[in-house]
Amino acid sequence: MSQDWDYSSDYQDSCLDISATFISKPIHLVGHSFGATVALRVAHRYPNFVKSLSLIEPVFFAAAFADYYKLKDQFMSDHADYFKAGLDENWDLAAKLFLKLWGNNENWELLNESKRRQFVKRIPLTFETSQAIYQDPHEMLKKKAFSSLKGKCSIIYGDRSHFIMPYICKALLVRIPNSELKSVENAGHMLPITHPELCAEIINENIIT
Repeated sequence: MSQDWDYSSDYQDSCLDISATFISKPIHLVGHSFGATVALRVAHRYPNFVKSLSLIEPVFFAAAFADYYKLKDQFMSDHADYFKAGLDENWDLAAKLFLKLWGNNENWELLNESKRRQFVKRIPLTFETSQAIYQDPHEMLKKKAFSSLKGKCSIIYGDRSHFIMPYICKALLVRIPNSELKSVENAGHMLPITHPELCAEIINENIIT
């Protein structure tokens, strides 16, 4: 198990740097949620080392805001209480609201104490990553940002996820060559957990083609 994050540097940058240490030959790259944004960073920086790319529910909100800017107000309204809880450092409330927005239909009140405590301990990290996912500091939304990427890409989302997710995926679809959109029925944001077989099938299609 990795050590707890110490907030000493940009979290996404650190994830990218750590990922890079494992790349010695072309790889099949898979990422879910924030991990999908890290996978995007890897593909952006090392396109020649990406044999295939599978992005599952990528929370790169800036992509949706760029192409469907009118949806930003609704998104911010949906998350207003969560953002306020973060500003107030009310981590218990922030964790509860985050789970409601992006969780697996779990009832916070029914979680055991250990799981709640771990969730609350790590929820500040979701605010630490704000610049990387709500903005585009690495210019990945620029035209031809992924033009050197040759491998096949699947962008996967659940049809019961937050309303913003298909718009993120559509915005990425027009920017990533050789990409296709895959919607998983009756699935939410945590579809790799709730629908692992379907996820594996889609990823495997990338690998074997």
